[in-house]
Amino acid sequence: EKLPVDTIEAVMKGLSLPPHAKADVTTQINHLDAQKKILIVLPQVCEKRSVPFKHMIELYAFLDTFGGEQPELKVMDWRVRCQKEMGDIISELI
Repeated sequence: EKLPVDTIEAVMKGLSLPPHAKADVTTQINHLDAQKKILIVLPQVCEKRSVPFKHMIELYAFLDTFGGEQPELKVMDWRVRCQKEMGDIISELI
């Protein structure tokens, strides 16, 4: 929660695709864990840092592709939860 929104966004972009298919098990697990953490913290950061409305909409739209075309079910679940929380925050601003 202490990272700036721009840093969170950069990390999201770096984690947006699944790990390489030939990555070892440890790398794959660490990548999934990092994806989970960034999706959990994003709504909290947006709410606590008073992220501009337009930027929140852009982040919300980016979530549609987070995890790649066929994300793991866990990533899809975390993504949906994040989108719901982001949607709640955005709807309160309208």
